[in-house]
Amino acid sequence: MVGLLVAVNFGNAWAGEPDSDMEKESRLWITTGFISYHPNRDANYNENNIGIGFEYHLDKVSSFALGHYKNSIRKDSTYIQYVYTPLALGSFRFGGAAGLVNGYPYLNKGDYAPVLMPVATVAFKLFGRDAGVNAVYIPSLIPHVDSSFALQFKFAIDN
Repeated sequence: MVGLLVAVNFGNAWAGEPDSDMEKESRLWITTGFISYHPNRDANYNENNIGIGFEYHLDKVSSFALGHYKNSIRKDSTYIQYVYTPLALGSFRFGGAAGLVNGYPYLNKGDYAPVLMPVATVAFKLFGRDAGVNAVYIPSLIPHVDSSFALQFKFAIDN
């Protein structure tokens, strides 16, 4: 994960203003599905969670996200979230996401269930285009959900 998070300026302090024109207000990003890692290696989870989504940034710290992906138990999932990342360290932003996700039979019988998770994100230039990575941690809710770490790539639409 750390290897993917490049081009970072660590000169800013916590809750400081990032030094980036990539954090424009009212900006639309397209997002991929996820690459995930599950510490429970015996469960044979799908860790290539193919999908597509969108992130709409209201300002530098608030955004809405929605998307669709093949989840870790090989079911289709759709999510909608509010993402709040008020803490900054260089190009990295930290906070949390709250929303709804479906497709997990042990959570509300596969119907939409609430989710709350920590989030880290970073934006950078990739081949002259604005790009970024979102990282999330899904905590364990035994016996219903094993923990996992997931990465999602994103690309600004309005470059």
